[in-house]
Amino acid sequence: MEQAEILITYYSRTGHARQIAMALAARLDADCSEITDLKNRRGLLNWFLAGRDAIKQRLTEIGPVDKNAKNYRLVIVGTPIWGGNITPAARTYLASQKDSLPNVAFFTVCAGCNPENAFREMETVSGKTAARTISFFDNELKNPVIYAQKLENFAKGIEKSQ
Repeated sequence: MEQAEILITYYSRTGHARQIAMALAARLDADCSEITDLKNRRGLLNWFLAGRDAIKQRLTEIGPVDKNAKNYRLVIVGTPIWGGNITPAARTYLASQKDSLPNVAFFTVCAGCNPENAFREMETVSGKTAARTISFFDNELKNPVIYAQKLENFAKGIEKSQ
């Protein structure tokens, strides 16, 4: 069986980034891989601590990476934005895989923040300039027309850049 040319890897605490990653994988015929944070991020206290870890740009322990980024021509990395920063799990993935990453693209999910800082962070940590970036806001995920259009525009942009 032939392997896909694109890998979508993502961290998702609430399922929003997972929803986007799965839809992109289906649209782009890409492989998909979830980044697992081994630190407990559930519950109100852990939610606050997770935000603090993101603000302080801390790394975390993540589960084993099941797909080798070197086997793909493009890796799309997705993450929520916490406290204006990328999640510790996404930061750890990018830092640990920076020497293996080919071309990259990024997507973020947030309630209403400015994603530009997060994209700069992702580029800095990975050592790569993103071919494409997009941010989905929580309210857009509830609007199927806006969500589908943004997803399609991002996917078309990825296809054109390859």
